[in-house]
Amino acid sequence: MNLNQLYYFKTIAKLEHYNLAAQKLNVSQPSLSAAIANLEKELSISLFKKVGRNIKLTEHGEMFLNYVENSLDILEEGINKLKKLNSSMIKLAYVFPLSTSYIPKLVKEYLENPQNKDVNFTLKQDLTFDIIKKIKADEYDIGFCSKVGNEPTLNFIPLIEQKIVLIVPKNHKLATKTEIEIKELQNYDLISYFKESGMGRFLSKAFEHHNIKPTISFEAENEQGIIGLVSQNFGIAVIAKTSLIENKNLVQISIKDLDLKRYIYLVYLKEKALRPHIKEFLKYVENY
Repeated sequence: MNLNQLYYFKTIAKLEHYNLAAQKLNVSQPSLSAAIANLEKELSISLFKKVGRNIKLTEHGEMFLNYVENSLDILEEGINKLKKLNSSMIKLAYVFPLSTSYIPKLVKEYLENPQNKDVNFTLKQDLTFDIIKKIKADEYDIGFCSKVGNEPTLNFIPLIEQKIVLIVPKNHKLATKTEIEIKELQNYDLISYFKESGMGRFLSKAFEHHNIKPTISFEAENEQGIIGLVSQNFGIAVIAKTSLIENKNLVQISIKDLDLKRYIYLVYLKEKALRPHIKEFLKYVENY
């Protein structure tokens, strides 16, 4: 038994005529007759009886029609809901610094507009390079992450600027300083971002530019992990400034010859035919 047979059965039952049903369904009458014959054979019952030139449902056929109509109605309702959900879905990914405030606030305020009430979001925190890869694979529609070079198929629009600072525990010997030179980092074990992350690569290039090779004692995925390790005296760290620092027993120190800032970008495919609700959300974000 297959869906076509059920749709055929329902149509014939309503029209009570094979030829009219075949025309409506755009199939040949022999194909339609064969489909119903196979259905009756599988059910081991007769669904129709001949009445003059027309046909009518048998008693068993009338009973079966109720179940078929209910089943097809439920199926079509599910299909319509999925189509609606897919047509208004935005698959959004973002790096950790935006997870605690920026993204929740952005999405909440967007959905508070009655015009956007039917828009649905999937939200996923991810690493920059995974976000880029998945946008190109159409797993995400939009990303909020660092900029990656040699990606000609992507639009990168700068959104957020973060200062780069050194953080140390309050009992660390550097804690009395307000500013240091980058070369001093050579003397200390650093806690850093994963090498494959956007910030990990960013800082590696900065250290290389200043001809220093600090010892990396621990790596963490994001600022939260790094701050946790520093606050427990596992080392010091160069990180993008975040409000999370204020909630810990840490000291922030400027690096006077490392005038770097980390930018977080809005990212999406250039050539992708974006659905209207995604275009509207992009405009909203750029003006946010």
